Amino acid sequence: MPRIKEIKETAPLWVKFNFLDVIAKLDKSKTNKYTPMLIRVLTNKLRETYQNKEDIKYITEELFNIFGISLNDFDVTEKVIFYRLYESLLTTSDYQLINNFIELNERKIENGVDVQKIETLSDMNRYLSIASLKMFNKELRNQVVVDYDSDEWLLIRPITFESSIKYGAGTKWCTTSESNPDHFFRYSKRGCLIYIINKLNGYKVACYKNFDENQIEFYNQEDIRVDSMMVDLPMDILGRIKNIIISCKISNKELDIEKWTASEKLMDIMRPKVRLLDEPTEPGHWVGEEELPSANI
Repeated sequence: MPRIKEIKETAPLWVKFNFLDVIAKLDKSKTNKYTPMLIRVLTNKLRETYQNKEDIKYITEELFNIFGISLNDFDVTEKVIFYRLYESLLTTSDYQLINNFIELNERKIENGVDVQKIETLSDMNRYLSIASLKMFNKELRNQVVVDYDSDEWLLIRPITFESSIKYGAGTKWCTTSESNPDHFFRYSKRGCLIYIINKLNGYKVACYKNFDENQIEFYNQEDIRVDSMMVDLPMDILGRIKNIIISCKISNKELDIEKWTASEKLMDIMRPKVRLLDEPTEPGHWVGEEELPSANI
């Protein structure tokens, strides 16, 4: 098992940089006589920028959520740099994906996966999609409506947020966002939400019929809205989706109001306080109760 020292020896150069190296690059003198000055200046600049206690509290909570450890011994500048570094590399859904991947692989679902063969987040996604489906299929079967189930394909309508995040594992769908479950409850309250899952390779597509606007939308695993003809689905599966959409007269909430309501109440209790620092609202996602995305197939 490789240790940190051994990992450092073979790691790419960018991983080995420290902040002193970066600051020293600003010092054009031959003896680095300005480097201590630059450290003081940048330290004070960070402290002045982040004087708001709510900002620091938010950063501290985010770091705890990401790493699962308390960073109370870090001063303000250390917390800000630590947070901004990771924020620049990965999105919240990336953190979620990495944590879920490690958790499932440690549990040896399907004997686990050789981590030496994992090169990209997409590789993690594929394993997570298949492994999570095998793990949670029986556990959450009564929290979804199964519209079709074969050796290769599974079509379900999630009723609870818990089933949504499990069956949608490995995707970036907003309806699976653990940091903001409101998306799932808005979608499932106003229309017919279907998850289409390939049980062999982990490929997933979401389909949504908005009853308010009578529109149908398809989303790929990256949560990008796509045309129905651009999704990698066989014609018979597209036909089954069409039949579900045509015959569906009630929302996912109305499939089992008791379970849906219990899930919403649970999320109200567990819901974290989300406040983005200097980040605009993502395109295509709600910023208010009435702002629903829509598209025609």
